[in-house]
Amino acid sequence: MLAIDNIVNLPERETLMLAKLVSVFNYHAMQNAIKQKYYEGAVTLNDVNLGIALPKELKNLSIGCEWGAKTVDVLAARSMFDGFVSENGLDIVLLNQLIENNDLIPQYMKACKDQLKFGCTFATLSADKKIGCKVRFHSPQTAAALWNGAKGRIDCGMAIIDTVP
Repeated sequence: MLAIDNIVNLPERETLMLAKLVSVFNYHAMQNAIKQKYYEGAVTLNDVNLGIALPKELKNLSIGCEWGAKTVDVLAARSMFDGFVSENGLDIVLLNQLIENNDLIPQYMKACKDQLKFGCTFATLSADKKIGCKVRFHSPQTAAALWNGAKGRIDCGMAIIDTVP
């Protein structure tokens, strides 16, 4: 469970938004952990409702469920990032540089797996002195967002990025 106690100098409106983001993150954390367990095939008899009473000794018996990873991996392998199309050649040059600088093709494959496992994935863009724009993808296990249905877009989001070695 994620908890943020005190942030200095954050405006009140943004503090409220952050509290909502933490609430959304925590609300989905258990389901995301279960989805990860199914993907990894680490499911026990206790995790599966068989509709029968199980002896205590059998509850932690692993059942070797590999279909989750197989399904996700096969579908992700079929999803290909081919690049961008533009009427203006300059746009393509800049976009191709962005793809190369951020190693987006293999990053896309990882993000695609997360999207198939959890139902969504997030991307952040940040300034980078060397390459201009740094693109990073985040699974729902490390990020959350507040959806605005009226506007049809995300109002705000957060990503947990560990930069400490």
